[in-house]
Amino acid sequence: MPSVPTPCRRDNAEAFRSPEDAWFWAYGAWRARHEGASANGSGAGRPCDPDDILLLVERLLRSQRIDTAHAAVLGRWGQRQVAPSVHWGQREEMTLWQDAMTALGAVLGQKGLLKRQLQEKSP
Repeated sequence: MPSVPTPCRRDNAEAFRSPEDAWFWAYGAWRARHEGASANGSGAGRPCDPDDILLLVERLLRSQRIDTAHAAVLGRWGQRQVAPSVHWGQREEMTLWQDAMTALGAVLGQKGLLKRQLQEKSP
């Protein structure tokens, strides 16, 4: 099985505020590219490339930290660019979303790609 590249950490890049921020950005970039937009500059100003986030989600799926139900929810709500809400009667999808964001957030945090992780490292 080929290894998944480790996302780079770009100096002077804007870290993600949350796993949701990372997911919506990566999904939006993937969708734009799928619809014919150029990939050039899609990662400018961010600590990694959009594909890095997608690969991390794929790695979570392959390692069974999330399952296909989580992935389906990520895709559905990534397309909408909003998280599910109990107010919309999406309790089950909201639970799956939160589980997936917890798993993604842990990995992003380990790689130093979340803003709160960067602040914790500052003196």
